[in-house]
Amino acid sequence: KKTNYSISPSVKWSNQLGTTVTFNYSPGLQSGQKAFGDVKITQPLLKGFNMPHLDYMVAQGNEEQARYTFKESIHNVVVQVIQSYMQLLQNELNQLNQQASLKQQKLQLNQAKQRLDAGKISELNYKQQESSYLTSQMNLQQERVSVENNREDFLQMIGLPPDVKNIDIDLHWNVQNYFSSTPKEQESVEFALSHNVDYLSKKLSLRSGQRAVEKARDQLRWGLDFTYDHQIGSAPIPLSGSGDTPADSYAELTLDIPVDNLSDKSALASARVSYEIDKLRFREKKQSLI
Repeated sequence: KKTNYSISPSVKWSNQLGTTVTFNYSPGLQSGQKAFGDVKITQPLLKGFNMPHLDYMVAQGNEEQARYTFKESIHNVVVQVIQSYMQLLQNELNQLNQQASLKQQKLQLNQAKQRLDAGKISELNYKQQESSYLTSQMNLQQERVSVENNREDFLQMIGLPPDVKNIDIDLHWNVQNYFSSTPKEQESVEFALSHNVDYLSKKLSLRSGQRAVEKARDQLRWGLDFTYDHQIGSAPIPLSGSGDTPADSYAELTLDIPVDNLSDKSALASARVSYEIDKLRFREKKQSLI
C-alpha cells in the first residue's frame, strides 16, 4: 500500500494600512503531482484603511494601563507601610512619655503620702492624687497593648511573622529628613503631571476614547476593497463572477455602500459622548492636581 503525503506551506503578512498578502504553495511531492500555489493581495481603500494601527495602539494602551495599575498598587503599599510605621513610632513615643509621667506621679504620690502622715494634707487630697496615678497606670497599659497591636500589624504588612522581636524603631526618624529642601511650585506641578498615576490614567483614557471615535467613524465609511490574485502552477482559477473561464491572475474592486446604518451611527454617537465625558474628567483632574 502506497502512502500519500503532501505539504502546503502558507505565509500571511499584513501591515498597519490594512494590506494583507497571502502566499499558499503546494510543491507536488507525489509522482504525477504538479506544484501550484497562489499569491493574493487585498487592500481596503476607504473603510478599514489605516485602521489596524489603532488595534496596535489599543494594545499598547492596555499594557500602559496595566503598568499604571501596578505602579498604583506599589504606591499604595509604600504609603500604608510609612503610615503604619509612623503610627507605631507615635505609639512608642507616647508610651515613653507616659512612663516618664507615671514615674513623676509616683514620686509626687510618695511625697503626698509623707505629707498625709505628717498631717499637712487631707486624706481626700491624697485619694485624688492616688486616683490620678491609677488612671495613668491604666492608660499606660492600654498604650502598651496599642503598641503591640500596631507592631504586629506593621510586621504583617511588610511580610514578617508577628513573633519577630528584633525590629528596632528609630524614635528620632523624621520623614522630613528625606527632603533636603521644599521643591518649587512649578517643579512640583511638572513632577505631578509626569508621575501622578490617576492623572496619567485619565490621560490614557482620553486617548483611548479618541481612538474609539475614529474606529466608530470608520464603520460608517463606504467599503472599497482592492483584491489581486495571481496563480502559480497548473491550476488556474476562475474569474470572480465570470463562470468557469480560467485565468492565471485577476484583480477586482469591491464596493460596499451602507444605507441607513443606524447601529453604527448609534455607536458613533455613544463614542463621541464618552469621549466628551473623558475630556471633562481629564480637565477636572488636571485642574484639581495643579
